[in-house]
Amino acid sequence: DYETFVFLGRYCMPTEQIQYDEMKDVLLNQYGNGITEWVLEIMDSWEALIVAFVVAFAAGFAYLFCLEHLAGRAVYVCLIVPCLAFCSTGIYLVAHSQGALASRQGLVDPTFESAATTGNAKNDLILGAVLAAIGVLFGVVAICCREAVETAIGCIEATCECLLEVPSLLLIPVITLCLQVVVLSIVGFGFLLLVSCGNVKEESMAHFVSQAPEDLNVRGILRTFEYRESEYYYLAFYIFMMF
Repeated sequence: DYETFVFLGRYCMPTEQIQYDEMKDVLLNQYGNGITEWVLEIMDSWEALIVAFVVAFAAGFAYLFCLEHLAGRAVYVCLIVPCLAFCSTGIYLVAHSQGALASRQGLVDPTFESAATTGNAKNDLILGAVLAAIGVLFGVVAICCREAVETAIGCIEATCECLLEVPSLLLIPVITLCLQVVVLSIVGFGFLLLVSCGNVKEESMAHFVSQAPEDLNVRGILRTFEYRESEYYYLAFYIFMMF
């Protein structure tokens, strides 16, 4: 005999750490036991899940409110920042390749300088010219497509206004998810019933635990199913029809 405690509300597990780790690995490697632990963990953390749902819902409204009033600024910032980043990086590399920053060597961190350049003046010149050209091209395209950008901003603002006027639209994904969970739960229960039609085979825990007592011959904790060929076809067809 050895000391035990209840595990997953179903099993008596040894308190000795080595035996516990080995038996737990064996149990959780069984597909059904892994699902059981996953479901129990969700049930134990339902408070955190509810809080996360409420926070996410409130954050969604706050995001829509900000987007409705700041959509134009956000879009233009997303256009200006890449343009400036490409141009400034390109100008820095070109200037460095031409020795224009030689007088500032004492002011620039050598680690930053080695990481920000290729170490070769010619490669810096080519790379800097390419990046500067990309930045200029990006800016020219943004200016030429200004009308399309304004149209996109208007669409974003109109969409946000519609969602804020009809908040129930935000619940549609939640309702859809709940319906999917209900349907999958029903068909999943039917699948479990079909799985249980196989012949149950019990295995002894002594085969899996290296430091088990000599008289340990506990059966029934681990079970496997044996199926005929036709039953495998039934299972495959049911899974196909589920999805």
